Amino acid sequence: MKKIWILAIIMVVVLALTACNRNNTPVEPDVTTPVNDENGQPIDEDIDEDIGENDNEEDNSDEIDEDEDNNDEDENDEDENDDEDEDENNEDEDDNEDDETPVVVIPARPANVVYSLSTDIEFQNIPVGTRGASEDVLTTDYLLGAGNPTFRAVANPSGGVALRIDNREENWHGVDIITSELGLNTAANSYQLTVRGNIAEAGNVIISGGDAPHATLFSHATAAGDFTLQFTMTATTIENSGSRGHVRIAANNHSNLEIREIEVRRVDLVAPVVVPTRPANVVYSLATDEGFQNSIVGLSGDGMAVLGETPYLQNSGSPSFTIVDNPVGSGNALRVHGRTADWHTIDLMIDNMETNPSANTYTIRVRGRIIDPPPAVEPNEDGEGGEASSFDIMGSDRPWARFASVEVSGDGNFTAVANNVNAATMAENGASNGRIRLAASGLAGSTVFYIYELEVTRN
Repeated sequence: MKKIWILAIIMVVVLALTACNRNNTPVEPDVTTPVNDENGQPIDEDIDEDIGENDNEEDNSDEIDEDEDNNDEDENDEDENDDEDEDENNEDEDDNEDDETPVVVIPARPANVVYSLSTDIEFQNIPVGTRGASEDVLTTDYLLGAGNPTFRAVANPSGGVALRIDNREENWHGVDIITSELGLNTAANSYQLTVRGNIAEAGNVIISGGDAPHATLFSHATAAGDFTLQFTMTATTIENSGSRGHVRIAANNHSNLEIREIEVRRVDLVAPVVVPTRPANVVYSLATDEGFQNSIVGLSGDGMAVLGETPYLQNSGSPSFTIVDNPVGSGNALRVHGRTADWHTIDLMIDNMETNPSANTYTIRVRGRIIDPPPAVEPNEDGEGGEASSFDIMGSDRPWARFASVEVSGDGNFTAVANNVNAATMAENGASNGRIRLAASGLAGSTVFYIYELEVTRN
């Protein structure tokens, strides 16, 4: 038992010594080579570690910044793409807007105007610059080309669209107003036609029937440049001139035309004028000519436009006529103007009256006035000059001899009387065709005159 305890004590002592030896083992010093800075001073490793850690953090932040930059660039790219898409969409919308021709705002048309070019929606919406044949330009229901000139839609100086007519190879080439589409009621109304435009060369703007017999309604003499013409159409003039379906606008030359306005205005007819009773021996009187006296004061035109209501008067050549108030009595009088030759005047249609020149003799009396007649002067030594205005009653055919002639001066008033008018004198003076001419002479045929009274009396 003692041996066991002794062995145990020895084991405890051995273990204790072993432990003491372990605790007394010397610790080797740190021989790690210090890291110096550029000045040779040692650098704290803790700081280095911190710096390293900070570098790592900066690297990480740089990576984050780069990611954010990349995200920003991606967002910018997306924004730029969106902007480009919006720009493209806007450009597409702009292109679509450019492709769509804006609708022209048309002014209101007065109630009594049945047609005007400025309010013709179909015509006013033709793009300016459109040119070609009638079917290419005149897409409106109310206009139609006459002949084969070139038509062009041009800007109207007054606003809107005007019609230019070029390459007129014939003088009848122009444009027709399709009157059959206007619903004209000539039984109750007459119609005033106004045309405004421009002609490149001096000439006559002609208004005529667009259908046979293509009679001239109005001839407006004008210098090169702007013009305005106006006259009134009645049932008789429309019917007799071939204007029931079409009224034509053209010129007597090949000049280019520009039509800026066409207006057809309704004029209400007034109650018929009651004309005085004609004495039994008076076979014709201007004062009792119902057709003439019922014409509207202010009615102006060429031939049929003014004289179409009476069978007793007819134009000679292409003067213009205007119905005026009679300054020396009641009713209407006649103004004759726009003359380019002495024979452009008015003829008295004897054969349309209740006359018998073979059995009877007649007296023709004309009262009127010549405007601004030159004074009557004596010819000079060379026989030149000396021409004075005169008013003549004469034959309408060869030899154009005079039944009577009166010199006119001063205030221009005149009264001309032709006696002994019968079959023999009519044949002798060039009136066997039944037409006796009433003409003012002087001023190279441009004399303007009025007829206040005209009477044919059986002797």
